[in-house]
Amino acid sequence: MSRTIKRIVVLVHLYLGLLLSLVFAIWFVSGIAMVYYRTPVLDDNQKAAFEKPLPQQITFEEPSSLAALATHWTAVDMLSAAVFEGRPLYRWRLDDGRWQAGWADDGARAGFGPEELEPAAARWFAGTDGFRYSGEFDENTQWTFFRSVRGHLPLHRFTSGSAFLREEIYFSSQTGEPLISTTPSSRLLYFLGPGLHYASFYPIRNRNQLWRDIVNWTSGAGVVLAVTGIIIGLWRFRWTPSQRSQRRIPFTRFWMRWHHIVGLAVAVPTFTFVLSGLFSMNPGAMFPSIAISEPLMADYRGSRPSITSLPPAHAGLDSLDFRTHRVDYLQRDSAFHLLAHSGDGQRQRVGLDADSWRAQLPFSQATLIAHIESLLDTGVAEAQWLESYDNYYYSRKERYRPLPVLRLILDDAQGAWLYIEPTSGELLRQTERGSRARRWLYNGLHSLDPQFLLDRPRLWTTVIWSLSLGGLFLSVTGVVLSWRWLKRRFASPGPARARKHHFAPGLRT
Repeated sequence: MSRTIKRIVVLVHLYLGLLLSLVFAIWFVSGIAMVYYRTPVLDDNQKAAFEKPLPQQITFEEPSSLAALATHWTAVDMLSAAVFEGRPLYRWRLDDGRWQAGWADDGARAGFGPEELEPAAARWFAGTDGFRYSGEFDENTQWTFFRSVRGHLPLHRFTSGSAFLREEIYFSSQTGEPLISTTPSSRLLYFLGPGLHYASFYPIRNRNQLWRDIVNWTSGAGVVLAVTGIIIGLWRFRWTPSQRSQRRIPFTRFWMRWHHIVGLAVAVPTFTFVLSGLFSMNPGAMFPSIAISEPLMADYRGSRPSITSLPPAHAGLDSLDFRTHRVDYLQRDSAFHLLAHSGDGQRQRVGLDADSWRAQLPFSQATLIAHIESLLDTGVAEAQWLESYDNYYYSRKERYRPLPVLRLILDDAQGAWLYIEPTSGELLRQTERGSRARRWLYNGLHSLDPQFLLDRPRLWTTVIWSLSLGGLFLSVTGVVLSWRWLKRRFASPGPARARKHHFAPGLRT
């Protein structure tokens, strides 16, 4: 390696280290915190568990009786039914993400303010000494900027406890659902975890392009820092000492010596951590999405039936063997069926059978394959039931996915795989070669979550802690070296001293 190239590599590593050593330290600390973090946004199962079960004798009017729903029917993306404090209620989401609701007993449009939500808040804080209403919030706060709740804005917050030990619950003003729950520990883990890890603070996240630029540029610069560090670490290592007493690690001072040793030990995982962090942003849209393509989803659902063909939400619920907490309307092959949810995660499809609505068996493999092949120009090369998670269909923390599912491997140029849940017949996800590559280049390298480790949570936690602590110590040595170099740089050194450290500051033996 020529002296000029060496000089460039050293200077690039030095100045990027000055800028990013502290950022790397923050990344590794926050990465450990994210092992224990769960999102404050409630998932569907948590919301269904909070809903009161539908009374056995409850009656819902047909959806067509709601004027607001009928008016927007062609733009309705999702429709569900539940009870709110004893009253039957329909909730629906429009194509633009906005949620609306209407009462299923008199057809009136529903809205939820503090007075209407107070009984629900009392149920949420059951067992506590008291709670209070603490305001209305839009997206410009730390706990309400999440994309999944923006269609419910404004949110109403109720709190319990003192200022620093308070528990919070945010309810939708549009549907009355609980959406976000925070506690002192969850808020702390959020700030230590995703807050620090990828600048997940609302003034930044609400400016999507700014946030993407920050993550992309810091991750890209971090990749260069890691690569130049590996080059210098290998170059400065004495592979064949000329004398028996000569050190393989040439540096004698504590911080520089340990920066070199730990850098060699964790060079590869540090590089893969930061590179996979860059891949998480999917720069240049280099990886395809795992979402079902819009044309396929449209064909799978079929044409939208008239709203007058929809049954009331209570149809067929008496044929179930569990208490229903929520009912979803699902469209498949130009027809609707109902999906009933219990409070403990059970699901059951209700369909029309001989002019009667009743519980249905899961869709068979042959039925699902025939329906998919009727929509595509290609055939199904392989079908397999997944009774447990694998490396491409898996669940971790808030990323819950149902089992069993039918995996269909299509005989097409993209190598597409489809995953279908048989109880509801829902198309859950679609992967191609590129998205499966991203699973390893991002999730696999960043979260270290192959199914082998997810099946062994203690081992997974140990691996994350070990590599993160190694990266943290490497980053701390970088912070110390950067600080000492800055002190020397701005300490008004004499000419001789300035010349001595000009070429490779911080790399003296």
